Amino acid sequence: MSDRVVSMKLKVWLSLAVAALSFSALAVGQFGGTEASFGAVPPPEGVPGQTGSGGPANPSNIPRARKMAPFWALGPKWQLGLRRDVMEETGIQVEKLKSFIDIMRKYPPLNPSDPNVTEASYKLRIKEQDEAFYELLEKPQRDRLEQLYYQFNGSLVLTVYEINQNLAMTSEQREKVYAIGKDLSKLAKKLSKQMESGELKTGDGGMKEAVEKAKKDIDAILTEEQRAKFKQMQGDKFEFKESGSVMDRPDTRSGGRGGRRSGGGGGDNGSGQTQGDGGY
Repeated sequence: MSDRVVSMKLKVWLSLAVAALSFSALAVGQFGGTEASFGAVPPPEGVPGQTGSGGPANPSNIPRARKMAPFWALGPKWQLGLRRDVMEETGIQVEKLKSFIDIMRKYPPLNPSDPNVTEASYKLRIKEQDEAFYELLEKPQRDRLEQLYYQFNGSLVLTVYEINQNLAMTSEQREKVYAIGKDLSKLAKKLSKQMESGELKTGDGGMKEAVEKAKKDIDAILTEEQRAKFKQMQGDKFEFKESGSVMDRPDTRSGGRGGRRSGGGGGDNGSGQTQGDGGY
């Protein structure tokens, strides 16, 4: 099957996913500016962490009706993995993504603004999609995409229990980080109601600024040793480009070369906050 045919099919299914995700991210970072993050699935044993994953969509897909998900969460990793610059960096090839169409059929995207969709079910679905997407990749590709995910979202990923445990965070530190995530969800819920009522007619109600402040607040919670470890987890620094996604045009031919890195350390480079291509 040609790259063109594969890309056309991918675009159909992925556009459905983006449409659903755009409800959550309108005015929340990852659309055309900062990294959005849309909520948190509690980890095992009731720890108030997050197992969702991260990524944005394209501003052109934002629905006409202004809506925002009534919670905060990191977007899906698979969307980051379908950025052209990320595909080139990781060596992910379009042809290898044919099976992703089946993944989207098995785990169709949920609309977070649907009152029948719970926060937990929404994040679980993203987790299922991400895990299935990772199965299509080789280990080096998975490892690099994980590093880029940390770079793109910065310290916001530490609201995820499975990630923050790598930093040997204390229970007190985790509680503070989770509280920051909960505050973002409270703001998202408030802004969601204001958008529905028409009270918030323009702008994002300060969500972008709240996300940026949350990142700084989380950074401040970490010790110097933890910051160094988190920087190490991000691998070689990557300069995100305004390259769009493989789903943008049917004739896209992406991926394959990989290995193009800008060197240097990782860290919260803020690249996702300044992307003109609308995020992933």
